[in-house]
Amino acid sequence: MTALSIAPLDATASHTAAAPGNQQQFIASPVLPAGCPPPPVPFDFATFAVSDPANVSISNAQDQTHGTATCKGATAGPATITATATVGAAAVTGFARLTCN
Repeated sequence: MTALSIAPLDATASHTAAAPGNQQQFIASPVLPAGCPPPPVPFDFATFAVSDPANVSISNAQDQTHGTATCKGATAGPATITATATVGAAAVTGFARLTCN
């Protein structure tokens, strides 16, 4: 695995809406060499972080909420969602964007 892919790459949610309108689920998956079958991915496969924690929170719980970002306020521009996984001694990352309006 050389990187992570996050879906969706670009999303928008409303901080004034009730859940789930104020939320977006992000899913991280491994980028594998051609021909390699994807392994089963557990909930804690990647750790998520967000560049604007004042306006966006993201779950790292080991359940169905893992990767769910919640808008708490409007972002000035897209917040960066980062997923990181450790493979051996190396860390691999993937990025996506979330705009909260």
